[in-house]
This record gives sequence, C-alpha cells and structure tokens, in this order.
Amino acid sequence: MLKSVSKIVLIFAAALIVVPGVLFSQSNYTIPEGFHDFRKSEQKRLENFLVMKNAEDPEKIERQRQYDVTWYGLDIAVDPVQQTVAGIVTLKGTSVVSSLQTVILDLISSLTVSAVNGANVSSFDHNENLLNVHFNTPLVSGQEFEIAIAYDGAPVTSGFGSFVFGTRQGSNLPLIWSLSEPFFARTWWPSKDLPEDKADSADIAITVPQELTAVSNGVLRNVTINGDGTKTFYWHESYPITTYLISVAISDYDYFVEYFHSSPNDSIPVEYYITPEKSAGAFSASSGFPETVQMLSVFSELFGPYPFAGEKYAQVEFGWGGGMEHQTATSLNVDESGANLFLVAHEVAHQWWGNMVTCRDWNSIWLNEGFATYSEGLYIEARDGKSALNAYMQAIIRPVGFWGRLYRSNLDDPYSIFSNTVYDKGAWVLHMLRTIVGDDNFFEILRAYRTAHEFGTVVTEDFQAVAESIHGSGLDWFFNQWVYGTGRPQYFYTWSLVRNESDYEITIEIDQVQTGTIFSMPLEIFIHGTAVTEKIDVTNDKVHQVYTFTTDFEPLSVTLDDDNKILKRIESNPNTPTVPTGFTLYQNYPNPFNPQTTIRYDLPVSGLVTLKIYDTLGQEIKTLVSEIKTAGVHTFVWDGTDNRNNRVSSGIYFTQMSSGVFTGIKKMILIR
Repeated sequence: MLKSVSKIVLIFAAALIVVPGVLFSQSNYTIPEGFHDFRKSEQKRLENFLVMKNAEDPEKIERQRQYDVTWYGLDIAVDPVQQTVAGIVTLKGTSVVSSLQTVILDLISSLTVSAVNGANVSSFDHNENLLNVHFNTPLVSGQEFEIAIAYDGAPVTSGFGSFVFGTRQGSNLPLIWSLSEPFFARTWWPSKDLPEDKADSADIAITVPQELTAVSNGVLRNVTINGDGTKTFYWHESYPITTYLISVAISDYDYFVEYFHSSPNDSIPVEYYITPEKSAGAFSASSGFPETVQMLSVFSELFGPYPFAGEKYAQVEFGWGGGMEHQTATSLNVDESGANLFLVAHEVAHQWWGNMVTCRDWNSIWLNEGFATYSEGLYIEARDGKSALNAYMQAIIRPVGFWGRLYRSNLDDPYSIFSNTVYDKGAWVLHMLRTIVGDDNFFEILRAYRTAHEFGTVVTEDFQAVAESIHGSGLDWFFNQWVYGTGRPQYFYTWSLVRNESDYEITIEIDQVQTGTIFSMPLEIFIHGTAVTEKIDVTNDKVHQVYTFTTDFEPLSVTLDDDNKILKRIESNPNTPTVPTGFTLYQNYPNPFNPQTTIRYDLPVSGLVTLKIYDTLGQEIKTLVSEIKTAGVHTFVWDGTDNRNNRVSSGIYFTQMSSGVFTGIKKMILIR
C-alpha cells in the first residue's frame, strides 16, 4: 500500500515579474562543483544508437507518415522473476493517404507477436524490428482504424536502459523502469516510434506483483487487486503524448505528495515515488526536491501555466544515473541525499520544452535539451540574481569548443544527438538571443512559441519564425551563425590613448582571430576610469574593426562583454596600453585566406614602418603601410589586391615589415 506523508507545502503566489532576478535573494552565487555530474549518464545514450539499424530509415518513415496515431492503449503485465512483458497494445489511427494497405509499426524482433486483431486486418508479419499489419481493404484518406497486438517476451536493454529489470540498492527487491528516448519504445511495446506523431491521449494499465507500485503518465484512475497475487494500476494521459515519453517505473516506493497552487483555485499534486532506503534523505537541504514547487512557480510565470493541468507532476526514482522527462512522471536518479538540484530543474522545465512542445525530429533536439538547460540558469537567476545566471553560463562553456553544429545534421552518427553541443551551446544560443531581442521580447517569444505550438511538434524554423515575429525583423543572420554554423568568435583587442586639452581620445582595435566564420554580434565595450565606467554598444562584424571614442575621464582599462552575453574567447591585456618589448611580425590570420587576411606587428618604439606584399619572384605586389607609427600593437587587413587595386591570383605571397634595423618576413597563401 502506498505511504502518504504530509509535508509543509510552500505556496508561491502568481506574482513573479516577467524578467527573473528579483524573486528571491540577490546574493553572489558560485556554481557547485560537479553540478552536471548527471550529464555523464546522459552521454551514455550515445553508445547505443546503432542498435536499431532502421531507426531513421527514410523510406520506412515515409510509409509510417501515411497514417496518424490518435490513441494508444497499453495493457501489460510485468513479471520481475521471468523478466518479461506480456500483454495487448491497442492503437487507433487515421489514414492520411488515399489507399493505405499496410500499417508499419516498430517492434524489436526478439519480442513475439502472437496475434493482431482488427475489423479490417487480414494478416501481419514481424521481422527486422518491424511489425507490418495488412488490411483486407485499403483505407481511404480520413478513414479510421483500430488494431490490437498481443505480444510477449523479454524487452531489450539497449545499454542505457530502454527497459531494465533491476533491483533496489542493497536489496533484491525489484526496481524496474523504462527509458525510451530517442527511439527505443520499440524495445518493449509496439508503436509508431517517431517523435513527430503524438497520440491525442493514452491509457497505460500495468499489472505487477501485489507488493509493488507501478507509476506511469497522467492520472491514476484505479488500482485493482486481482486475487492472484498481482494488482493493476490504470493510468490515463489525457494530453497528446509521443512514444518516447510513455514510461513505466515499478518498485515498492514510498510515496510523498505536496501541492503547487498555480492560482487560488487550482491545485496540482507534486508527487514523489522514492525507494525506502532513499526516502529518509530525499528532501535534505542539498536535494533539489524541496525546491520543486518553486521551480514550477518560476517556470509557470516565465513560460505560461503548467501544461498538464488536472493531472500531476511526479518525480520517480529509477536506476539510471541521469534523468528522463517522462510526461508528468519524470524518472530520475536519487541518492542518499536526494536529487541533484540542476537535474530537478532541467526535468521540470522539460514539461514545457520537450513534452508540451516536442521536437518533430532529432535534428532539432536542441529545442528540447537547450531550452531545458537554459531553464536551469533561469531558475538560478530567479532564485539568486543575475550574477548567478552569469556564473551558470560560464560554467557550461566547453573550453575546447563545441563539437559540430547545434542543428544535428548527421543522425547516423551515434555521438550526435545528445552531445554537449545540444545542451550547453543550445542554452547559450537562447542566452544570446535574449541579448539581441531584449528581456521583455525574449520572454514574450517563449510564451508565444508555447502558445503557437501547444501540445504540438516543432522544428528550428518554427521557433525562429516566432522569434522574428516578436522581434520585428529577420534573424537569419543569428540562426545561420549559431544554430546552423560552427565555432565562436575569438576577439583580440588593443587600445591606445591620446590626451587632449579637455578630453581623452581612445582608439580600440578589435580583431576576430578564429578560423572560419566571422561573427556579427552586438558587442559591449567597457571603458574604465577611476570610480567610473562607460559602456559603449557597437556592432562587431568584421575581421578587423577600429572604434574611436572620446571621454571626459582618463581611461585606465578597457574590457569587452563584461556581462558575458556572447559565447566567445578573448585575448588581450585590458589594463594600460601595452608597449611591446621587441619588434615582431606575426603570422597572418586566417591563413590560407580568402578574400582578406589580417597582419599584426609590434613596435617597441615609434618610427617609420613599411609593410609590403611580395610574390614568389620577389616582385612588389602592394605597399600596405609606409608612415610613422607609434609604439604599440598594430594590425592591417590586406584584401588581396595590388597597388592598382586589382585582385591578385591564388598563390603564395610574402609579407615584409621593416622598421629601423628590424625586418620580418612571413609566408601566406591566398586561395580564390
């Protein structure tokens, strides 16, 4: 029998402001070490994607798109001793083509199908992980059908646990659970295993030994004692749901409940199913569980009301190291001191981003994972202030860079779908978009995106379209760089100062020295004096740019992007202008280049400088500089033209810089 424990419930009135940061304390915040340890388990999913070789077969997917699933009914018995599942899965659907002869379902071949019944079913065959159900008479467009599949067998555990018969810590008692993302529902039940097709609703009946509890999606409508040592739990999910979000979790759980009041007249149960040996410490000060109601309150205000009103939000212990956002019944790792705070926030946010609004294909998985990751930061910002968000964003930067594009183009690569790029760069893209459009517009975009695609499926273009409609102008330039492109800007900057009679003239030179894309971004320059700082907003969109300003105070240092609004690297000395200790001609960047490249050189003293380009025959191509230059760091951009401004051809060229007794030469390659 379930154990119900009354707890003190924190009720947050719906008085949050749109932009977070003032709800809770405004303290300095340090991101705890190991805050994303749970992510290591997330990465284990990567090891198993090649198991299902037809998972993303385009021809199979096109044939599955010939019908739409409207309802799933799972009626299964789970046997912990034999480690088997047996039962009947019924689905209702509608043909969307003029002649539907066969319904193709996904089901691992190691499970046995004993019968397929339906009013128009003629036969079925089951091989190569596909169940083909054939009709006597082809269905016309709009015609409904219903089929029931009787099956049994041992579910396949695909490494990270698509369906696992485990045991509780320190016990032989069962801990059984599923984790079907991205396409492993087929390892334990027959379905159209594509994220793009959400059933309008689902019923999940789970029969287990009488001493166990079975948790699934939606509302628990009934529990029946069967008289044979088993009982059946009847769960009903009344909201649209995709296959990878349907779940089971089975053990002899302790049960706790508190309530989230989204309005004075609305009460949503917040449930916890924890194994007995973990329940004593589950709500410790270091656990994220005691803040779940706060998270629901924050996210409801920022994103819109909790999506699954009238049902529940449950957190259910399972035997995997990370978490999985099963709809209304998150499965997550619990240790002796509870659950990781960031993991709890991540999975709560998924109820909006991933469950209510679901990526239509795995190419756009960042719309699930990037949004949930940034939501971790938004919650910390609401709780501890803007500095906490800044610390969080810095903590999720990968110093070596993010692998590949945020848009996942190669789904055959087993290391693609759940990489850190999807999670952390995805969060950074949202953070930078917030800078571009402003706080008010950003949160309006999130709410409008939710409203436009409520309980539907989306691709990246859908989110961009909403963002552009609120922003009021096109964002191709932003999405092309950050979603469909790779890399990040790497800024190198220097500055020099001229003292005038009544003010100071400061010149700041900024170069983008990364290889590849030159990024276009709004950039904040901070000029610091004694007890005064001036912020200047510029657009940086070239390999080399020079900015000149005047101030009425003496500049002492210059910094860029102090509030960390851009995913970037910076090379510079922000303090007093640096005078080099020697003459240096640096290698040009980029190299090879097309159409232009930047040449940098150092002068320890002021003097006459000549900077020239020569070809391999020693003939002068162009004089870039021939004048007195002050001591300091200097750059010049060569655009690949000669002294007559004609474009030169591809080939090897040489840069020669001379000043006083110094002469330096560097080789460069131009590729047209």
